[in-house]
Amino acid sequence: MNSKVIHKTTVLPFEGKSCFGEAVMKLIEIGAERYHADLTAQQKNFYGKDGGIHIEKLSLKNAPAVAGEFDAEAVRATIKMAQ
Repeated sequence: MNSKVIHKTTVLPFEGKSCFGEAVMKLIEIGAERYHADLTAQQKNFYGKDGGIHIEKLSLKNAPAVAGEFDAEAVRATIKMAQ
């Protein structure tokens, strides 16, 4: 997997210079099979079709604290907003 492309697909959406669909297409092109966003650790773990793994740190400035309790309605609202 190409770490430069992974970095761009992670950073550019936060800067409003790319969208989720574009990022997914670029990740598919470089052989990324899936990723896991760990917001508590502020990183994304990318997994390639070839078995490779790449960890990309997230720069979440002023990120809110992780909630003490799960709020299903807040999750639904956030997903709808992101769509």
